[in-house]
Amino acid sequence: LAGIAGGIATICSSIVRWIWIGQGAGGSGAPENKGWLNGNSIPGLFTVKSLVCRAICTLLSNMSGYPVGREGPTVTMGSNLAYLLTNAIALPYVRQWVAVDTQGSGCSPALLIDEERFMIAQRVVCTVGGACGMAMLFDSPIGGIIYMFEEIT
Repeated sequence: LAGIAGGIATICSSIVRWIWIGQGAGGSGAPENKGWLNGNSIPGLFTVKSLVCRAICTLLSNMSGYPVGREGPTVTMGSNLAYLLTNAIALPYVRQWVAVDTQGSGCSPALLIDEERFMIAQRVVCTVGGACGMAMLFDSPIGGIIYMFEEIT
């Protein structure tokens, strides 16, 4: 009876976290991840709240013994972490300040971001992050490389 109550309490806390913290973290995330890697815009998919909520809910669901997979969320968490690191590290390198000549007021600075190059870098890094999640999950570096090639093609 204590085991059943513990399982119910664990899944209830996962549901509460999912509803109030990260609604974008529902499900495995694998279809959304593949859609984003194929060029679709999915706002709110890769956020810190989504990463933390998905990690906690996956951990609690697996601890309670529910038959939920951890493969999809782990790959999505790898992609999410890679996305956040790319935003933090690579974004300053694709920014460029230029002088814009406006009529009558002289030159004023403007910020340009090479978005196309940055989006390509984000997609490549997210693919590698997902491959790292796959390799970590199955203790198979070759499996991670094969997953990466599958996503690239």
